[in-house]
Amino acid sequence: MESISLQWPLIDRTKPPKRRNSRDPPPLLYFDIGFYPFDVSGQNLRVKDQNLPVPGQVWRMMRPNEHNMPASSHCDIYKMTITCGALCPWPVVVKNSKGISIADIFHKIYETYRVPMTHEERVLMKKSIRSQPFVDAFTKRCQDSANAGEGGITMNYHIQKGPLRIDMLYGKRIFNGLKQTGDNEWEMLIHSQWWES
Repeated sequence: MESISLQWPLIDRTKPPKRRNSRDPPPLLYFDIGFYPFDVSGQNLRVKDQNLPVPGQVWRMMRPNEHNMPASSHCDIYKMTITCGALCPWPVVVKNSKGISIADIFHKIYETYRVPMTHEERVLMKKSIRSQPFVDAFTKRCQDSANAGEGGITMNYHIQKGPLRIDMLYGKRIFNGLKQTGDNEWEMLIHSQWWES
C-alpha cells in the first residue's frame, strides 16, 4: 500500500503533529457531517484562523480556494472509498476523473449519510434502531436540524421524516479526519462533540 499524504482539512486530528517545532500546526476544522457543508452561513464548515484581522475573531468560513484544493498535496486521487465503522454499512465512494478535491469529499460524505433509511434497512437494523443511543442520536439530529433553521422546518417535521443513515453513527457527527486503511481506502474518524485543542 502506498502511503498518501492528505491536505490539512483531511488529516487525522487524533494524532499530534509529528514535528511540532518545524511549522505551525494545521488550522482546526469544524464540519458536522449531518449538515450541508457549503451553506451560505458558513457555520457548518469553519476554520479556526489565528491570523484574522478582527481582534478576538478566530473562526472563518472555509474559502473557495480551500474547497477546491486537491485531496492530496503530492498526487492526484481519482477514487476513494471511505468507511465509518462496523455499525454503518454505507461506504462513501468519491470519484472524480480530474482528481478528487476537498469539496468532493465533504459533499459526498454529507450526501451519503443524509439519505433516509429504507424500510429494508430499518428491518435489518431493528435491534440497533430500538436502542437508546440510536433514539438519542435521532432526537438530537432532529432538534439540531430545527435549530439550524432549515427553512423554518420544525423538529416534528424531521421526526416524521424518520431516521437517516447518519443516525446509525449514534450522534458521532463531527469530522475528525481520514486515516488510510488500504489502496484507495480510508476510514473516517468522527466524534460526538466539538472541542478545541
